[in-house]
Amino acid sequence: MTRQESGNCFDYIRYYAAFCVMFLHFTGIVGYHMPDVKLQMTVLRGISTFFQPTVILLTMSGFLVSASFERSGALALPFLKKRIKRIYLDMWLSMAVFVAVYYFIVGDKFDSSMIKWLIIQGVGFANTPSCLKDFATGSFNGTMWFFTVIIQLYVVIVAVKKLARGSRSLGLWLSVTVFFGALNVLSGVFVPGLSETVQKLFERTFIPYAFWFLVGVLFQTCRLYEKENIKVICAAFLLLQIILNILPECGFGYYTDFLRGTVTSILTILAAYCLPAKRVKPDITYGLYLYHWLFLNLIIHYGLHEKWNAVLNVFIFTVGTIICAYVFRIHGKNKKAM
Repeated sequence: MTRQESGNCFDYIRYYAAFCVMFLHFTGIVGYHMPDVKLQMTVLRGISTFFQPTVILLTMSGFLVSASFERSGALALPFLKKRIKRIYLDMWLSMAVFVAVYYFIVGDKFDSSMIKWLIIQGVGFANTPSCLKDFATGSFNGTMWFFTVIIQLYVVIVAVKKLARGSRSLGLWLSVTVFFGALNVLSGVFVPGLSETVQKLFERTFIPYAFWFLVGVLFQTCRLYEKENIKVICAAFLLLQIILNILPECGFGYYTDFLRGTVTSILTILAAYCLPAKRVKPDITYGLYLYHWLFLNLIIHYGLHEKWNAVLNVFIFTVGTIICAYVFRIHGKNKKAM
C-alpha cells in the first residue's frame, strides 16, 4: 500500500542527522587534540560521515518545506513568515544564551565588535565577533552558516515554485535539480582558486547547497516517494552507498563528495518511506544543532580534553547539548523540521 505523505520516519532520521553533525564536529575539533584515542575518534567520525548529515538535513528540509508551501495555498508571505519565524526565534534565544555564557567566562574580551556581530548574526548571516576570534575553537557558533543558507533556500523555493506555476512535471523538476547539481560540481572546480575572502562569501550562499535541497523538493513535488518497489530501490541505493564508502572519494563536488552526497540525499527520502512511520516527541533536533558548539568551545577553553578521558568528554558534550536543547526550546512538541 502506498503511504500518505505524512506516513514517514523523518523524525528519527532528523535525530540521527543531528547527532551525526554533533559528533562530526566533536571528532574534528576535540578529537584532533586527543591523539591517544585516534582510533576511537576515527570510528566515531566514520559513523558520522557514512551518510553526510548536513545533506540529510538539507534534503529533508527541501521535502518538508515544499509540502508546507503547498499547504499554505502557495501564498508566499504566510509561508515565509511561518518558516522564518521557526528559525529566528530559537536562533535569537541561542544567541542570548551564548552571549551570557561567554560573558561569564571571557567577558573582559568583549568590545564594540559584539554590537556588529549582534546585528549581522541577528539578521541571519553567520559571523564571529573579532574580539572572540582567538577564543576556544575560534568560532562563536560554527553551525550558524547552515541557517544563513537555509533562509536563502526558503526564498529560492518560493521563487521556483511560483515560476513552475504548480507544475508537477518530472522533467521540469528534474531539470532544475540537475542544473543545481551542475552548479555544485562547478563550484568544487572553480571556487578553490578564488581569494579567501570570496570563498568565505561564497560558502554563505545557497548556490552550492541547493542541489540536495531540491532533491527533497523533487521527491515531494513529483510524488516519487509513492513509487512501487520503493523498498527494493532503497536497498539498491544503500548497497551503492556502502560501495562508495569503500572506494576512494570521486574527487569532485563542493562541500562533500558529490556521488556520496547524492546517494545520501536520495536515500534520505527513500528511507523515510521504507522505515516504520513513527513520531518522536518532543522534537529538540534544532536545539541540538544550535547548542552543541557551545560545549565544544567550553571543552577546548577549559582544556577538558587534556584533563579527562574521551568517554567523559563525549558524555559532557552529549548530555550538556541535550539539556540545553530541551530547556531552551520555544516551539516545543509542535516543532517540525528546519
